[in-house]
Amino acid sequence: MMQENRRIEIRMAAVLTAVTLVSGFSLAFVWKSSAEKIHRNQEKEIESGIKKIFPGADKFEKKGSGKFIFYKLFKGAEFAGYSFITAGDGFQGEIKILCGMNPDLSQVSGVEILENVETPGLGNRITEEGFRGQLKGKTSPLFLNDSSRKDGVDAITGATISSKSVIAILNNGMDKLKKEVNQ
Repeated sequence: MMQENRRIEIRMAAVLTAVTLVSGFSLAFVWKSSAEKIHRNQEKEIESGIKKIFPGADKFEKKGSGKFIFYKLFKGAEFAGYSFITAGDGFQGEIKILCGMNPDLSQVSGVEILENVETPGLGNRITEEGFRGQLKGKTSPLFLNDSSRKDGVDAITGATISSKSVIAILNNGMDKLKKEVNQ
């Protein structure tokens, strides 16, 4: 009886090991075969975002070092400005933003929210033109309007943390861009 239980345990362990190995190899294969396609789709999304921020931009030079990547943008042979990707914590998780700046880095040309997991109907409204559109033409550093200043950005009602997060993420990204460009 004891020997039979031992055989059953060994068989169960062997089956479990085989299932685990097959599952692991299957996941690795799927990841490996789709990683390049995912990367191409992300690049297309960035290119599409840049074209929304800079209509007519037809050439992008990818620059930067380490985790901070930015793009020099051209319309024909004419230098049009910069675009960069920055990310940081929002209310619910990471917010990834594509931001455009004019050639002298003084004004925001436009903003696209690439990824977010903010609350649908509240914090997720950072993706709407009503919020993003306020950022166009603003000078660095960005800030939210309050009782003392009215020339900044209006926070989304009920989503102040998400609004503050976007501003902080953008200011951080603009600082990094200025350091990279002025090296």
